Amino acid sequence: YGPYMLEIANQAIKLPHSAIIPPVPPLMKSSDSAYLSRIVSSNLGASIACEFISKDSGSKQVLPYYHMYIDAEVLDSSQGNGITTALNVLERGLTRGGSYCGVAITLNGYEKAFSTQLAPKLEMLITDVVNIAHEHYLPVILPRSNSYGLYFTDQDIQGFGSLLNGGHTYIRGGAIKNEDDKFGKTYLIE
Repeated sequence: YGPYMLEIANQAIKLPHSAIIPPVPPLMKSSDSAYLSRIVSSNLGASIACEFISKDSGSKQVLPYYHMYIDAEVLDSSQGNGITTALNVLERGLTRGGSYCGVAITLNGYEKAFSTQLAPKLEMLITDVVNIAHEHYLPVILPRSNSYGLYFTDQDIQGFGSLLNGGHTYIRGGAIKNEDDKFGKTYLIE
C-alpha cells in the first residue's frame, strides 16, 4: 500500500490544488476489529505518503481526504456493525494523527437506502459525520453520490459528484454503454 500511495501522491503533487481520496477497505456489517483498523491505517498511510511527497516538493502540498467507503447495510444496525461503528472509526481516524483536507464518504447503496426505510438513518449518519468533521475544521464531500449528494447539501455537504460514466460504479469490462454518459453528469439547479 505504501509504494502505491507514494506513486499516487507523486502524481497528484504535479497538479495545482490537488487532493487524494485514498482507496480504503469498505466498512460492512461483518467487518471485524482488525478490518476496521485497516480503514484507519489506510487513511493514515495516505497522509504519511502525502506528507513525504510534499516535503520533497518544496512549496507544493498535497493532502488526502479521510475516506470511508460504507456499505448501506451498515445503516440497518439490527446486528453487526452499525452507524455507531462508522462514527467511531471516523473519530478514531481523525484523532489518531495525520493531516487531511476533508472527509470523503462513499456509500454503496444510496438506492437501497432511499427505497427502504433507511433514508432517515442515512440522514442521521451524514449529519453526525458532518458534525465530527466540523469539530476538526474539515469539509465533507460525497463522491459517487450523484443526485443523492445534492439532497445532502442541506446537511452541510460541501461537494458531491459522479463517476465519468454517470453511475455509482464503473461497468464491469469498462465499456461505455451510453455515449451521453461518456464524460459524466453535472447537476444544475435552477
